[in-house]
Amino acid sequence: MHTSCTVGYICPLADTATVFVATMKSKTSLNTNFNEWQLHINALAERSIIMKSFSCYGIRCEKKDEKILVSRVNEYLAAHDRTMTKTINESLLKARLPFVYKYYYWNRNKGTGTYFEVIPNEDAEGKCYSEENRDCAWIIKTRIHLTHPEYKKEATELFLQEVIRATGFDTVTIYERDHDPQ
Repeated sequence: MHTSCTVGYICPLADTATVFVATMKSKTSLNTNFNEWQLHINALAERSIIMKSFSCYGIRCEKKDEKILVSRVNEYLAAHDRTMTKTINESLLKARLPFVYKYYYWNRNKGTGTYFEVIPNEDAEGKCYSEENRDCAWIIKTRIHLTHPEYKKEATELFLQEVIRATGFDTVTIYERDHDPQ
């Protein structure tokens, strides 16, 4: 025989008080639903972070993880009918000087007013973009266009946070700024 009870939780991280209610039929479902709530609460907390217009994140992985990284990000982007572009365009590569890259990946999402690129931390000459984060083989640089007509704070920030989360690797914040650091 199963007993049921209703459990509620008020989330202080939401813009307005959000109440999570579930009907529990067993201890297992109580634990499962609590874990689901905790994931949702964590997502709300992460969404409440205010992203700056220019941010840079190190991805803690190895250079050889490139295909996995690209595949995971493209898998997320596919849900938005998007993909990253791998560029070998000489003028675009020269624009990254003093770093010398053979290629990098990028995506521009006009629907959210965002741009990001995935670059190797170490360039072809052995220079590191983030010397203090050598354990990060790849870097994601993001740009939020605050004046873009399709810019919506929550949707834009969520899109970029999900790109970073989609890597499946631990990340470290290298910088977050209101102006272009380059």
